[in-house]
Amino acid sequence: MFDSLLLNAVLAFLSMFIVDFINAIYIRHIQNDSAIASASTSVFIFLVHSVAIIGYVGNNMLLIPAGLGAFLGTFLGVLVNKKYIGVVIEKEPG
Repeated sequence: MFDSLLLNAVLAFLSMFIVDFINAIYIRHIQNDSAIASASTSVFIFLVHSVAIIGYVGNNMLLIPAGLGAFLGTFLGVLVNKKYIGVVIEKEPG
């Protein structure tokens, strides 16, 4: 039982990490008006997020690793986006 719980915790963490990491890139695509890239990324987010939800729906304790994965995924996604992708959106004055 413990092995199954540990595996589910790791899967919840990784799936939410991936979802939120890709979500940071998805937001950048939307800001850049990249319709195809935004739509493609949203499908990937939907599929991975669905797996995450199915995984932790039966055990509320799995929300803890899922939340940690979401935090770290967003945090690192923003850092990677800023450093490597680095597309600056020009804002119109006023």
